[in-house]
Formats: sequence, C-alpha cells, structure tokens
Amino acid sequence: MAEKTRMRLWFGFAAVLTVSLVLVIHGVLDGSASGILFPRPFAVAIDDLGWNQGHDEGAVNPSGPYRLGLPREMLRSDYEPLVEIAAELGIRLQGAFILAEMDRENVLRDYPTTTSAGVHWDNSENIGPDQLDVMAFVRDQAAFLEFGLHGVGHEFWPEPGVRRRAEWYNLEEDEPWPREEIAAHIEAVKAILAQYGLSEAEGHSFPESFVPGASGIHWDPEGDVSTGSMLRPEGVRFANTAFSYIKELDPPEGPNAGGFDHGLLVVNRQEYGNVWDEPASLPTVPIEDQESDLIETHWTNFLTPKGIPQARTNERWIRFFRTVQEQDDRYLAKNSEQFASQWLYRRYAEISEGPPGEVLIDNSAMPREAYEQGLLGALVLKVKLSEGKHLSRASLDGRPVGVYYEDAGFGFLELPPLDAGDHRLSYTTGDTPLPLFIDHRGTYNIYSTDIGGGHFGFQVRVYGTQDIHVRGVSEPTRISIDNGRLRLLGSRYLDDQRLLVMTLGAHDIQGETGRVNVEF
Repeated sequence: MAEKTRMRLWFGFAAVLTVSLVLVIHGVLDGSASGILFPRPFAVAIDDLGWNQGHDEGAVNPSGPYRLGLPREMLRSDYEPLVEIAAELGIRLQGAFILAEMDRENVLRDYPTTTSAGVHWDNSENIGPDQLDVMAFVRDQAAFLEFGLHGVGHEFWPEPGVRRRAEWYNLEEDEPWPREEIAAHIEAVKAILAQYGLSEAEGHSFPESFVPGASGIHWDPEGDVSTGSMLRPEGVRFANTAFSYIKELDPPEGPNAGGFDHGLLVVNRQEYGNVWDEPASLPTVPIEDQESDLIETHWTNFLTPKGIPQARTNERWIRFFRTVQEQDDRYLAKNSEQFASQWLYRRYAEISEGPPGEVLIDNSAMPREAYEQGLLGALVLKVKLSEGKHLSRASLDGRPVGVYYEDAGFGFLELPPLDAGDHRLSYTTGDTPLPLFIDHRGTYNIYSTDIGGGHFGFQVRVYGTQDIHVRGVSEPTRISIDNGRLRLLGSRYLDDQRLLVMTLGAHDIQGETGRVNVEF
C-alpha cells in the first residue's frame, strides 16, 4: 500500500512538472508568461453630480442637504474633466446625479419629502441658462459619462426642516420609508428629466445605474418593499453601495460581494482613501490591495481648488486608471453593463488552460437571473504580449472571435455572451493581429459578430456618438442598421490599412441597440 501511495505521489508530481514546463515554454514562445488571464473588472462610481450649488449646506444647517464641500456654483466646466479623462482612456464613467437643483419648474413642491422646503420649495436662484448648458453637455457626452441616478435631494424630509438620512432608506431608524414615498421620489426624477427632453415620451430611458445616497438602500430580495423592487421595473439594472451601512438587513458578505434584489444587481463598493469632500483626491490604497472591483469616488475628488490647473488633476487620474490596466488581474471595464457582466463571469465561471492556447470555460454555474435580466455581455480575457506580437487567431467553439484590442502591453479578447455550459477557446499569438475584427477602442458593447461571404455583421449597443473601427475588411458597398434611432452619421475607408471607421449616433441617453450589416 505504501508503494502504491509513493507511485501516485510521483505521477502527480511528474504531471504538475510537465504542465509547468509547458506553460513556461508557452510563455517564451508567445510572450505570455501566464497564458490566458481572466481579469477582474474595475470601475468607479462618481457620486453627487447634478448639484448647482457646491457648498455643503448640510454641515452648518441641521435641515439642509449635504452637497460637495466646494464653495461655488457648479458649471459645465466642472463636468468637462470627467469627459476628458474618460475619452483619453476609452471608458464610460458612471455618474450618480442629484436632481433637485435642476428643477426649472418647481415641481418638487408636489413631492415635499424630497427637499427641506417641502411644499414651499423655490429653486429660483438656480434657474438659468447654465442648467440647460450642463444637461445638454451631459446628453451629448453620453459616450463617456453615464447618466446614473443618485437621488432627488440626497436626504429625506418627513416634514419641512426635519432632515433624515437618507433618501432611499431610513438609516437612522433602520427601517424602510413608506413605499408610496419612494414611488413619489421616482416620479420626481421623471418630472425633472422631462424638463430637459429626457423623458420616455422623447425616447429616453430611465437611468440604468443607481447609487443610493449615503449608501442607504433597502436590501430585501424576498420582500415586496425593497429598493430593487421599486427601481428595477423602472429600468434600473445596476446598483452599487457600501453594504456595511445596512448590516441589519443581512446583505451579502465580503468586500466584493453582491447579488440580485428583484432582478436588480447590487454590488458592494469601498472607499480607499479619497475622502468625499476633498478636491483632487485619489485612492491612497494601492491597486493590488483593493478588494472590491468597484470603488467609491465623489465629484469633488476629480476637481481642483481654485488656482490649481485642472489638467494636472486630470493627468493624475489618467495615470491611476492606466495603472489598473497594467495589472495582470485587472482591467478597465468599458461601461457599467460590461462591468456587471465581467463581475458575474468572475464570480460564477471557471477558466482553465490545458495545452497552451486551449482554454476551457465552464459557465454552468451562472445563475438564471443573469440571463433573465439580460446582464451577460462580453467575457473579457487578456494575454500578455511581447514586443511586436499580437493575438493572431482566436475561435470560440469553432467560430472566430471578432472583437479584440491591445492596450498596456496586453491583447484583450471579448467573447460573445456565453450560455450556461462548457465552451472552448483556442488562440495563438504571432506577428499579425486577427485577420478581421472590431478594434474596440470605444465604450460601446458588441454582443455578436457574423462573418460571411460578402458581408460582416454585428450586434452593438452604442452610447452617445462613437467611432467603430473594423479592421481587415474591403471597402463596403452598403452599410445598414435595423434601428432607426441608431444612426450612421458617416464612414471612411483607409485602403492601406484595410480599415473601416463608422460613426454611429444613439438617440437614447442610456444607449441604443441595433444590428449593423456591412456589405462588400
């Protein structure tokens, strides 16, 4: 028996040694010391956009709202840095908006628990052209700044002059606000958005992402009065909060925890040293020590005090994000939808590489809610590339992978949404990139690609106005889109690069989905 045990140990050691040698050889040949990498997604949520006044009234007035800690009026120029940072990185930052001071018609008089003034609400001091300028800018820059929901007034006022934390859940008494009051706050959001032409009647969806003010969310997947049960029917798909604020509700445990509440995917987030009211403040905890995939930031953190160049702060944030992209186990999620998708894959899928370039993906544990809520998009994998090398071939279950990009010394593959089961990815590296692919430089989502005789088609969700780069194609004879609210604004073909660049524009501020067909 002892001899059999020794034999089993020897063969086990030999097998491990063989696999290790194969992986080392694989690294030498293709520039990837670790083979395929399955990175965690990274994103930030930026709280408190939307205020017209920056001074923190709540700090000195026991009934006033908490704002930004900036003693000045907030203008379009305060939103521009966010767009500049995101555009440089090719990501869409999630903005969480407070809308009370955007009210141009004083409709909040009809929703008295949304402001300290109650039925006497008067927003006259804020009404002016600057509001229109800001909201037009936010709508036009939907490719780089997501219009997410934070709240109406951030807090809750059960009666005029009586402030309670916070708007979506009563953190002081550890109990939910009345369901009818939450419904009223949702209606108030719609009423203010309609003042800027962002209503359902004008072809715009309710915000898809949500961050509760002061992290006060009513977590109750089995109950009928949770925040998720109220917001998911309105179209909210993603939420993030600090679960530590609602321990009495037994939320999912762990720094990177999350789960479904009536179809709303809620994930935990953490703050890593950038205090909410501190200008030009970046996380102080190193990337490799951050446990949550999504981190907490505030608008003030991205802005500079008077007299300090904004460009300097922009560059610091850009360097921070690029450091994330350089990690083997992290990557910058393009947008909230891609973040949620990758978070789910990382939680439920298992990936292993046997022979070099042959990858098994076991997605059998993916919960049904992920499919029912339409949350599974691209699965992002990456490979470390040596100088001059590219991913030259990639196929999933025998079909070519059509979405790829390179950044920070890595080749990034975006696989189409995977059903619950086993899948096989094959790839090789070499001197030339994939023969035909979408070079994913933008913040859109690609759900499928179809390469056939004389045509190339793909299903895409576009935010704002963006260029889509298709490499390895002939000059097209016709380009068509099956959604009239997703328009082809122009195209150009660079013959020497076999590159087609299409400019697409989405009507809905929350994005438009359509199939694009390119004929040759």
